[in-house]
Amino acid sequence: QRLLSPLGLARVAVLVGVLFGLGHAMSGLWFGRPGDEIAFQVLNTAAFGFCLAALRWHVRSIWPLVLLHALVDFTSINSPGALPDVVQIGIIVALIAYGWWLLRLLDRRPERIPDPARTG
Repeated sequence: QRLLSPLGLARVAVLVGVLFGLGHAMSGLWFGRPGDEIAFQVLNTAAFGFCLAALRWHVRSIWPLVLLHALVDFTSINSPGALPDVVQIGIIVALIAYGWWLLRLLDRRPERIPDPARTG
């Protein structure tokens, strides 16, 4: 993310989200899921990836986000079934809104892009 930061934080977060979503399409293809399920999974994970990318600028470390991703995966794998579509769409909208809000908070900081070398 830091390397691509000259593109703008929002563009980088969108790019990270898209790559995150496309990377998760592989599991749907691997397990032979229908195309509409794969598309929904890509959209869902792209929104999650966008949110994680925005959050990354605030937490200044990847490790809490790795743990968060593992927790989401664990709960998804161990869930009794999929949530209703309307709930899943609400979650996607909430993730995008939260990620956008996090990016807007960075615009208000004097130091927009955290420097890991100065944070210890």
